[in-house]
Amino acid sequence: MKLQHDCLIILKQQSISIREAARIIGKIVSSFPGVMYGPLHYRHLEHDKTKALENNSGNFEAAMVFSPAARKELEWWANNVLDSYKPISHGKPSVTITTNASKLGWGGAMCEGVSSGGNWTHNEAQHHINYLEMLAIFMGLQTFVKDRFKIHIRVMT
Repeated sequence: MKLQHDCLIILKQQSISIREAARIIGKIVSSFPGVMYGPLHYRHLEHDKTKALENNSGNFEAAMVFSPAARKELEWWANNVLDSYKPISHGKPSVTITTNASKLGWGGAMCEGVSSGGNWTHNEAQHHINYLEMLAIFMGLQTFVKDRFKIHIRVMT
């Protein structure tokens, strides 16, 4: 309730000190363990605070104004913090897929006793191993999960 109250008070003000902005952001961040989507609703607040500190040579007593995007984040917190939750467990996964990748190809993709794999094209093999590991995961999803859950998978490069 205190976080909601603080957000509502700040929303009524035209400007606040950078210190006050840091205080409310600290309260918001400290609530992340109990607010499932909280981390999605603070980045503009943090950005505005950081920019204000840069513009005022690190003076926390200087005044600042939150951008419209940051004010929307404060509104989200004021409207949602009391009803927010974060489950301790999301339950057991319904499907487990294991994958592995090397510079030659991907393999070891295993799901419910069925395996899959393949070689990389010459262009694919030129990528960093971390990229190839992610691509192997993508291939495993395409192979084992796409039809089961009727989802469309697309990679943005």
